[in-house]
Amino acid sequence: MQKGWRDHAGAAGDGREGLIADAAEAPPRLSQQTSIGACHLIAPESPEARVSLASRMDGAPGKWHDARGAALARLLRHRDRFSMLSIVFRCLGLGCLAAGASHLFLGLNADVLLGAAVPPETVRDPALDSQNRFYGTAFGLYGLLFALGAGDLKRHSVMLRCCLACFFAGGLARLVSMGLHGLPPAPVIALAASELVLPPVLFLWLRRVAGQRT
Repeated sequence: MQKGWRDHAGAAGDGREGLIADAAEAPPRLSQQTSIGACHLIAPESPEARVSLASRMDGAPGKWHDARGAALARLLRHRDRFSMLSIVFRCLGLGCLAAGASHLFLGLNADVLLGAAVPPETVRDPALDSQNRFYGTAFGLYGLLFALGAGDLKRHSVMLRCCLACFFAGGLARLVSMGLHGLPPAPVIALAASELVLPPVLFLWLRRVAGQRT
């Protein structure tokens, strides 16, 4: 009887050892769902596998958020470069550069092209010619600033607003001249109208666009 009990116990022991061996050879079961951002991972139950997975996950959420923020910033900068307002500022900058270049290379003859009644001896006056070319070069600075600000509207919004304010002030100065000396030729009136209308419109448009990026 004791021999039979021992044989039964030995068989049961062999069975437990076989189960343990099978469990050691079987792959670890998966459970415990863990999420990182939008990705879902399945963590194994074994402690060693958990430690390995935790070491791979260490710092992943922070890196993922940093990468997402950098990608969003690049997307906004890319959108700034090709937005409608950016295109308008670039066109305005090209116009200012063209006007400044005309005064730089033509001097008072650029005003003659606008319809100014300037006598030939006045056109050749050294002081007036020097002043005209200097102001033309300074006016070209508007073009550079508008073109620079068009690449990142939010970052350069203050600079662009200051340029628009000075541009508008120039239009007001033309009104003073009209009040003192009468109406200038039609091209100059058109320039005055653009300097009085465009800056307020672009100022409000820029404020709305910059407010959306905050």
